[in-house]
Amino acid sequence: MEIKKNKLLMALIIIGLLLILIFLSANNVFGFFGRAFARVILPDNPHFCKIIINEEKREACYWSTVSKPSHITFCAVQPDALKDGCYQKIAYSSQDESVCAEISINNQIDCFAEVAIMKRDLRICEGLNSLEEKLRKYYVKECYAYFYIRVPGSTIAMCEKSSTEELKQYCRDAASEIINA
Repeated sequence: MEIKKNKLLMALIIIGLLLILIFLSANNVFGFFGRAFARVILPDNPHFCKIIINEEKREACYWSTVSKPSHITFCAVQPDALKDGCYQKIAYSSQDESVCAEISINNQIDCFAEVAIMKRDLRICEGLNSLEEKLRKYYVKECYAYFYIRVPGSTIAMCEKSSTEELKQYCRDAASEIINA
């Protein structure tokens, strides 16, 4: 009796797996019903997108699932042209400015500024890094300016949250330029 139950259970599992495979391939792997199935079975993991045959749908899958800091390893193996966008999507959706540090220096300003704006925290701009201190200061000042442009009700007094007197002055300069424009 026990052997019959085990065989029946095994047969049902195999039939279920076959039906799933047939269902997915009949719908061009993640067609209308396949996408719903994928959301339930393969939630928020870009690595599962590899099984999608259609290149456009596979890319759409990647971009729709990349959202958590744990997906950084996925971004690291993307072609250079896609890496920054991948990291930005994670930083924005998780509001985690530490992810912005992975982005190429020329695109970091947008990432840090956007996360600072989302979190309403001007100090996030100070996370911008560069080999050259002069360039870092320029980027930090630009980040402050973006913040003041996009955050309604921003005041120069917010600059007092900056970590050093020098950064406070950069912040005041950026705020003055925007507020008095």
